[in-house]
Amino acid sequence: MNPVELYILEIEQPKKAMLQKLHSIILSCAPQMEAKLTYNIPFYYYYSRLCYLNLKEDGVDLGFCRGALLSEHYLLGRKELKEVRIIHYKSIQEIKEEELLPIIFEAVILNELTNKKK
Repeated sequence: MNPVELYILEIEQPKKAMLQKLHSIILSCAPQMEAKLTYNIPFYYYYSRLCYLNLKEDGVDLGFCRGALLSEHYLLGRKELKEVRIIHYKSIQEIKEEELLPIIFEAVILNELTNKKK
């Protein structure tokens, strides 16, 4: 078991279920996706930082590290941050894979194209 999976196992329900579902969805988007604990929270890397999961008092944030460069999407909120865009989930029922996958795939393509140019 990797450190991110161990981290998730230590979280109490219902946030644990939310983290497990998001973790699974994110990893399914690219075979080379890596999950690492960075700043004591799960970060997902594809060429570089792609996104992260962060526990909040009332749920879980899914933050896209280069979210300001992603297409506008109604799920991406909290624009007060310069680069990051965040989707906040208060329950597992709010996590809709069919809505989330296009955003993650766009972030994957952005990281791939940006990093291949370097």
